Amino acid sequence: EKASTAAAGRRPPPPPQLARTRIEVSGSCWPNAAAEALDVHGFCVLAAPPSEAPLIPLEVCAACRKTSEAGLDELLTKVERRGVDVTEEFRFLEVAHREGLRYDVPLEWRLPSIPAPSFTCDGSSGGPSSEPDTPSTGVEPEDKESAKDALARLHGAADVVARAALAAVVRRSQRGSEGNAAGERFDGVCTPPIAGCVVSLPRALTQSWHSDGAE
Repeated sequence: EKASTAAAGRRPPPPPQLARTRIEVSGSCWPNAAAEALDVHGFCVLAAPPSEAPLIPLEVCAACRKTSEAGLDELLTKVERRGVDVTEEFRFLEVAHREGLRYDVPLEWRLPSIPAPSFTCDGSSGGPSSEPDTPSTGVEPEDKESAKDALARLHGAADVVARAALAAVVRRSQRGSEGNAAGERFDGVCTPPIAGCVVSLPRALTQSWHSDGAE
């Protein structure tokens, strides 16, 4: 009876500590922390330390928000013209809506003509990237240049930290592996990323950070 009581009162061992998902981009070790979070959770959130300037300038975020809202308004107008209720589930190449007044809008990845130094596949600093064709932004012609510039600055700032994190993912995966399996699995590090924005309208359902797509 005493043994049963002791067993019943014994607490199970705590679970292993999970990798942090919010990574501060500071020092030289943050890419490894980001790679660990990606390995464990499938996503990570990169942020500047509280005492430093944000990774994405606030004015760039404001400009991108204006661009994305204008683009979504134009796309939803086209959806309605097709007789589709924009509050119901629908999927088109240009915009998708699954639930909760939250819309996914793909964007073409673009970088500034002279971007900030980005990281190559081996983690070293690379030169400027070529600029792709102009994406559709859903704004008036006179505003498209500023819209393109805002998106390019956003992608340029993200490119620097994202490639450093992905290079750490490759190095982490290659440790203890044989051949080039890790290089084949993560060949996307050398290709243009997939970009897009999620626009949540008022009264939209809340959504937590999560892994997206296939492993």
